Amino acid sequence: MASKTKKDHIFTDEEKAFLRDNISRYTYPELATVFNQTFGTHLTHGNISDVCIKRLGLRRNKPYVFSIGKKDFTAHPVGTEVFDGKYVWVKVSDHYHEGSAMAKSLDENWEKKCVLVWEQAHGKIPKGHMIVFLDKDRKNCTLKNLYCTTRKINFMMAKNGWYSTSPELTLAALKWCELFYALKEEK
Repeated sequence: MASKTKKDHIFTDEEKAFLRDNISRYTYPELATVFNQTFGTHLTHGNISDVCIKRLGLRRNKPYVFSIGKKDFTAHPVGTEVFDGKYVWVKVSDHYHEGSAMAKSLDENWEKKCVLVWEQAHGKIPKGHMIVFLDKDRKNCTLKNLYCTTRKINFMMAKNGWYSTSPELTLAALKWCELFYALKEEK
């Protein structure tokens, strides 16, 4: 970037060739030291890394690529439960995907635990429906804490702030919303 206090260094073809040849041998601070000694400049390692990355397209590290048939070091066995900060996920299959890793919500190998528990007891969740937690605790995936409702009712509950840590209050509010929409549809 242009500086108001000092003049930017304009790299010659010889200096660019030096960077291309030595990028894999040194770290950026070491490369800056060797570069300054060789060409008599006073550039920082930030200047050198900017030129290498932004202008010359050079990278020190090789990009990580998944090899066909090999497992990633973060691979989990089927049946593993993982909490990602929002939901508990269960690994249900071990189909290999070539390429970059996917988010758990897009990966067919992982399923939300609440959905698995609900579907084992009640069957497939209908389209346009979702599972809510009656006590607002997403780690509590017991069947008595789960309730299947429509997205329309979930919107009304969230908009009015009717979700509670008390399962009884939340269930009463859900039933009220269901009754409200049932009466509204009758008219």
